Amino acid sequence: MRIINALFFVVFLSAYAAYSQTFSYKSTQVKICEELIDFYGIDYLNKLIETNAELILYQNYFAKNSFEIIDAGAKSQSEEYSKISILPINNRKIIQESNIFFNVLNYEIQLINVKQYFIIDRSNYAVCFKTKKEFLKDFNDYKTKL
Repeated sequence: MRIINALFFVVFLSAYAAYSQTFSYKSTQVKICEELIDFYGIDYLNKLIETNAELILYQNYFAKNSFEIIDAGAKSQSEEYSKISILPINNRKIIQESNIFFNVLNYEIQLINVKQYFIIDRSNYAVCFKTKKEFLKDFNDYKTKL
């Protein structure tokens, strides 16, 4: 029984470590967000920590702060805006009322000089992306505070 408990504990710790991965950046511990883990995989990220931690910092910030989910209301039925389909993330249900998990890394989105809006298919919500200038300013402010 002790062997089974010990084995369970080791498996649990391994799984926990994979989803609570952190790294140091300028002596600050930064948690790798689950969007990066989902998109790149933990093995690749562990290698990248050694060679380019700032890229992880940027991607982490981009995945969490380059957009917001907004209520599109009647505009969600309009043909004026492009539609975007949300891809499943780790087999989780994606849209539950207003609780939408959106992994921007799954899409080829480039920030530009104007805000971009995409209606989320089969919902009343939209993804609103920041402008490139706004995002870079926010990211540089974030880095300065680390």
